[in-house]
Amino acid sequence: MTTPPSPPPRPRSSSPILLLLIILVALAAAVFSRRGEAPAAADPASTAEASPAAPGLSGTVVFMSNRQGDWDIFTLDLAAGALLNLTGSRFDDGFASYSLDGEQISFLSNEGRAQGDHLGGYLMNPDGSARARAAADLATFMSIVMNGRGDWDARGLGGDEAGENPLVLVSLRDLNMEVYVRRGGEDLNVSRSAAIDWYASWSPDGRQVVFASDREGGQHDIYSVDAVGGGDPRRLTDAPQDDWSPVFTRDGRTILFASERSGLMQSGALGLYAIDWTTAAADGSIPQAVPVESIADPAEAALDSGAVTQGGVTVYMSRRDGNWELYAESADGGAPINLTNDPGDDLFPLWLPAG
Repeated sequence: MTTPPSPPPRPRSSSPILLLLIILVALAAAVFSRRGEAPAAADPASTAEASPAAPGLSGTVVFMSNRQGDWDIFTLDLAAGALLNLTGSRFDDGFASYSLDGEQISFLSNEGRAQGDHLGGYLMNPDGSARARAAADLATFMSIVMNGRGDWDARGLGGDEAGENPLVLVSLRDLNMEVYVRRGGEDLNVSRSAAIDWYASWSPDGRQVVFASDREGGQHDIYSVDAVGGGDPRRLTDAPQDDWSPVFTRDGRTILFASERSGLMQSGALGLYAIDWTTAAADGSIPQAVPVESIADPAEAALDSGAVTQGGVTVYMSRRDGNWELYAESADGGAPINLTNDPGDDLFPLWLPAG
């Protein structure tokens, strides 16, 4: 992966992501809104490409890729092999999120970098149309809630020890962004703060949820929390720069996350870091984060991670073939299927709601 250009120094209290889900953040508008920004430029229509169909698999995943030079957001219909570039702009767009009704996608973009050293939050329709900056105002918040889009990004575990398929999701129901675990028809708030809590995902055994939060210091850090009993979230990173989008490796030993500590997300570059969860879980310390490029051990270098499961099919990202690709595995067995098979990097898959 290309090394990101170094970011300019900023005070610890700044928050460079400032936030994609102003969709999920309109209540924090007074803190995060920036004045005098130019309106979002009109975006070109989404573009379709062909990708090999995945035999016997169905459903649509959304992910980010730099296969065309900069970061864009794509969807892939597994049954048809239809690959669609939803953003297709000259900007870097990534880290898609979706409303549970499937009617809206949000994402981060560097389109507004000229107005400040921040990634901005944007919204679009599922086909990539109607791209617009997410306004940090009460009208946007009310529109989201009144349209029944208070819950976002449900990620299925694919089965736990009780034979259930619990979900982790981000919700606005408490009038701020919180992380919930849905298990057996009951929702448990596991983040419990007035901060921005988002980008949540599972540990493979379903015992932990990791997420990003700005609850300490103003920047976004990575936290873990007991997914069954809740309790106090535990801080796993404390760099002055933002860390977000944490995901476990499939063996449960490592947590990967995106960060701007080594440079900005631009021109197809992105900082990815890893922390050793086994060490962190054992001694309670904040573990050392290392760039993924520094992991050379063949047993660890593939970094199969970010697994999401729907309908018995698990999709995840891996660099087992030298670059980051998306793979699918069926619960029925069989060899992993390379879904993307492109020289670029394909990252952070999510299933879009069926139907």
